[in-house]
Amino acid sequence: MANDIPYHRRLIDGHYYWIVRVNPEDAAARGLSADDLVEVFNDRGRVICALEVSERVWPGVCHSCEASAVYEPNGEPGA
Repeated sequence: MANDIPYHRRLIDGHYYWIVRVNPEDAAARGLSADDLVEVFNDRGRVICALEVSERVWPGVCHSCEASAVYEPNGEPGA
């Protein structure tokens, strides 16, 4: 059901991705544009998200809605 909400998911190459929003200045500084796939991470884990460039996000900040995801590991589990 969450895949049907465009604000929460973006369909790219047959997979639905969470959306992470960044300011245009931050995207330009990193050579990124809308719908690029980016790795978002912290000390607890990482996830691949679809990028949305938005003036509504302050420079230096990224925004994503909390939601559930589909577990599709990349590579061998535990490796």
